[in-house]
Amino acid sequence: MSRPQHRRPEDEDHAYLRDLLGGDGLRGPGDDAALVELGGRVLATIDPVVEGQHFLAGTSPARIGRKLVNRSFSDLAAMGARPKTVLVSFCFGSGWLRRQRRALYRATLAAVERFDARWVGGDLASTPGASVFSCCALGLARRVVGRAALRRGDLLCVTGPLGGSLRSGHHLDFVPRVAFGERLANAHRVRAMIDVSDGLALDLARMLTASGGVGAELDADAVPRRRGVSLEAALGDGEDYELLFAVPPRRLTALRADRGLPAIARRPIGRVTKEAGVWLCRPGAERQRVEPAGWQHDLA
Repeated sequence: MSRPQHRRPEDEDHAYLRDLLGGDGLRGPGDDAALVELGGRVLATIDPVVEGQHFLAGTSPARIGRKLVNRSFSDLAAMGARPKTVLVSFCFGSGWLRRQRRALYRATLAAVERFDARWVGGDLASTPGASVFSCCALGLARRVVGRAALRRGDLLCVTGPLGGSLRSGHHLDFVPRVAFGERLANAHRVRAMIDVSDGLALDLARMLTASGGVGAELDADAVPRRRGVSLEAALGDGEDYELLFAVPPRRLTALRADRGLPAIARRPIGRVTKEAGVWLCRPGAERQRVEPAGWQHDLA
């Protein structure tokens, strides 16, 4: 008598994902690669979420799945792109039960479909160490906006409040500013844009360096903060996933009149200057240089 054939957990998960995503082997999971037809100007990005760094043990699969997708979608938003296709890799640490893995897959798919994008494939693995999940996202943009085009006199704005993201849980539950990114890129022709993932001061410093070493002044009273958050935290906490962008002064009137953007995004928080560095300005006080503190990975 032949023994019943039992599929390994990995094979079961692959089968579950093929059913979940509707793969046919060419345009979805089921083959060695997925065939993707996009057309236009394609932007690509990839971001990991690492246990112990981006989420803690015990975080719900639903929140991990959202963050996994939304981090990559925030990168696309910062360049004026709309997400179209994703590939997702799951490397599970020990202790993930089948029901937890499937909850993570469903949450990932829901986050992708929220923006009418498609999840077409990826891979599964296990590790004795911390879990690491990665999302590669492809998007299309009518007009691509980078971070390296700041000019002296440009006005700096941000799409939402900053600071306290870890304490409030915002870093797990944020919604990427895809619609705002497209609107700013196309309707307002913003000069440069970046998503604030590592902290306002640090990400602004990166824009300034990329733009040839110009500087910036921030108005201390204008920097938007979450309730109960200090200015220092707003400048350096990170994990905000708002869009920091620059507009020429001549476009400020149109920006202020656009009710399709939040009120915060229509109020400048600073300006680009000739002198290098990030400077904080307060009424009646000398400006203060700000060190570009924020989140940086500890790479040897």
